[in-house]
Amino acid sequence: MAPLPETRSQTSAQEYVRLARLQRLDGREELALAILETASRLVTVDASVFYELAQAHAAAGRVTRALAMYDTAIALDPEFIDAHWHRGVLLERRGQIDEALEAWRRSDITRDAYRHSIYLATTLKSTRSTNESLLAEHREWARHHTVAP
Repeated sequence: MAPLPETRSQTSAQEYVRLARLQRLDGREELALAILETASRLVTVDASVFYELAQAHAAAGRVTRALAMYDTAIALDPEFIDAHWHRGVLLERRGQIDEALEAWRRSDITRDAYRHSIYLATTLKSTRSTNESLLAEHREWARHHTVAP
């Protein structure tokens, strides 16, 4: 791999993200993290750098750090759908069901039947769910993902 440039102007944040993704695909999580950490110091970063950092930290089992990186990505780009979704996945795994559901709602789950189904199944775990709210959620799913005869 070619050495990374040492000045701010030589490489874009997206190039660092691309390099880090390649390293992650090859199973080199720590190298991917080093590349992304370098990017956060050398270039004007955008939400994608923090999203990739979150992904790398999550893969390495550093959930608290990953959540912080997702939060930073979302702060930079509140419409970053995948950051909301993956943040919710980590929260659900930690048993923070209501927080996960809220993150997933922000990820525009209605665009994807699979994600919306996971959301729907998770609503059953929420202590806030009622029969009425579950029925409304199922109807919302059906409205978005079924084809009328």
